[in-house]
Amino acid sequence: MAENGDFQPAISEFNQALQLSPDNPLIYFNRGTIKGQALNDINGAISDFTKAIQLNPSYAIAYNNRGNARKQIGDYLGALSDYKKALFYQPNYARAHYNSGATNNILGNYKLAIKSLNKAIELNPKSVYSYQDRGNAYYLTGKYRFAILDYQKVIALNPQILDIYHNIGSAKNQLEDYSGAIAAFNKIIEVSPKDSVAYYNRGSVRNFAFNDWKGALADFNMAISLDPNYSRAYNNRGNIKKQLGDLTGAIADFDRAISLDPNYALAYYNRGIVREELGQKALACSDYEKAAEFGSRTIAIEVMEESSVWCQQQL
Repeated sequence: MAENGDFQPAISEFNQALQLSPDNPLIYFNRGTIKGQALNDINGAISDFTKAIQLNPSYAIAYNNRGNARKQIGDYLGALSDYKKALFYQPNYARAHYNSGATNNILGNYKLAIKSLNKAIELNPKSVYSYQDRGNAYYLTGKYRFAILDYQKVIALNPQILDIYHNIGSAKNQLEDYSGAIAAFNKIIEVSPKDSVAYYNRGSVRNFAFNDWKGALADFNMAISLDPNYSRAYNNRGNIKKQLGDLTGAIADFDRAISLDPNYALAYYNRGIVREELGQKALACSDYEKAAEFGSRTIAIEVMEESSVWCQQQL
């Protein structure tokens, strides 16, 4: 019945089977799998996998699946312990190597993640997600060229995973290959013209790398039209408007960014600069204080030391 999506009757059948065979670990394993994957009963799944392991202490796949369930509830250390157990009993278990790597990525243990993902790829060279997660680990450790190679492998294995172009664009941006970054974001927009993040990222590169303010403005306009609650797009568009001399429009965008994210330090900082240019010193000072409160106090103080002694004294 479970194969047809009728999961509750399947659970009942497993319950009946356990009455006849209470020491059968496979029944607990199968019931736990349905509880976790189909019914979102994660604690019930963990309980069943634990019982299966008690009955068969070398049950590698049960350790792996219990690790996945523990990961779902945020017990990452418990998950890693289970993956380690699975690999103790089945050293070439590619999925457990992948899961260990993905979990270490979440914990910021990138070197350990790469080590596990290397093994997962060695055992299964067509594992798309292993390349993707290893690429992320390389990216987060500043190894952008290695990250790009892994992201390109993802595309070679599955061209339908378009989100990976976001990663490629970000990595190329870090390498100062700005034309390459633009090309990656263009690819996303070409295939998915309603991707607000792609417009935002392309606009950011156009602004920072090419001083293409009109192009950047068009991209931020599009990002906002697709996602009216995109606070970062309002902040960046405010900066463009400032560059183009539209200080009133810039203030309006920073206002909107702050209304969407009241703790947005950079938006306060940017609005403070514009207000100072407009001679609104008291309001500028208030914004610098908010920038210091929610973000970098150092940046706020630097602004005040350069141009606003009157405000520095209030911090």
